[in-house]
Amino acid sequence: MKDKRLVISDLVEEFFPLAVKHRRHLHQYPELSNREVQTSDYIFRELQAAGLSPVRVDGCNSLFADISCGNDAASSVALRADIDALPVEESTGLDYSSVNPNVMHACGHDIHSAILLTTATILSKNKHLLKCNVRVIFQHGEEVTPGGAKELIEKGVLNKPDAIYGFHVSPELPTGVVGFHSGPFMASGDELYITVKGKGGHAAMPQFNIDPIMIASQIILELAALNEKNKETAMPFVLTIGKIVADGATNVTPDNAYLEGTLRTFDEDDRSMLHLTIKEKIWRIAVDAGGEATITFKYGYPVLCNNPKITEALFNCFAETFGNKCVTVVPPRMTSDDFAYFAQAVPACFMRLGCGKNNSILHNSDFNPDENCMKTGVAVYLLLAF
Repeated sequence: MKDKRLVISDLVEEFFPLAVKHRRHLHQYPELSNREVQTSDYIFRELQAAGLSPVRVDGCNSLFADISCGNDAASSVALRADIDALPVEESTGLDYSSVNPNVMHACGHDIHSAILLTTATILSKNKHLLKCNVRVIFQHGEEVTPGGAKELIEKGVLNKPDAIYGFHVSPELPTGVVGFHSGPFMASGDELYITVKGKGGHAAMPQFNIDPIMIASQIILELAALNEKNKETAMPFVLTIGKIVADGATNVTPDNAYLEGTLRTFDEDDRSMLHLTIKEKIWRIAVDAGGEATITFKYGYPVLCNNPKITEALFNCFAETFGNKCVTVVPPRMTSDDFAYFAQAVPACFMRLGCGKNNSILHNSDFNPDENCMKTGVAVYLLLAF
């Protein structure tokens, strides 16, 4: 057998045009979370064309396929890609721009899916090189809670492999580089909803009113101070209010004000404690001003923890095979991903895939990653399987 690096490199180059074809099709026809019908159909057909027997998951748009090395006793790995898009109106001007109004793959899920679909094709056509059994999972609904990963686990799709791996594109890293982090890597992501109840009236007679806007403003300032104080502690978190609604008028003080925000943490105990602390602080501010506050946390994705053993093993293996310049250690991120549920169930490694365009920002209408990053993604997956 040729040197593993050469084998993988040759296969990556041979099948790269297929990856580009997949990516551009998926990019042109994006679908929102839990509506990925045509996306799922396309992946199903392409897996069949590759000689595989894809399985649709009942009640959702996810699907998976198994690729056997011919030894049921061999180790098994799962590879996951998310398939949903975002409610963003594309402005890239690409020939294959989204044809669906206000829907765009602005988070790279088209890249993730194209990498995995291409990998599945290569593995199917080169089973003689397989050293383990592989399940490829194309997952719906990553962009909205409760997330498709949790549903797939509950439906038995994960099937307890020895390990699971996944990517997220990262414009902060150059193309050809894979970012690794052992342990807690991505934050939990909870949604915060606050209703401030005051007493409305004529804006020119504030002495008779309990102004919910003033209370809401004080809440925002106090939460901002809590964020600032957090910088001096060993308990990293981010608390941000992203929405405030108070339907008064120039001469009307409204009865209520509504706020929405997000809380991100890296520790489940800290997460629970912060819920209590924040609720108490908001309630006290409202009551001291003569009003009331109702505070609701909607639990989002948990902290994503990479298994140190398999993360460090893949880091070293990829560096030894393709060179130290292809790997880097990246810091934790305050963004969230429902891959965290998979990581709670089995040993997991979630990586950042450099896509090398400094002017590209995730969730932006101009997001346009370097397609060459797919070569690196496929190479990582082939290295895991061969």
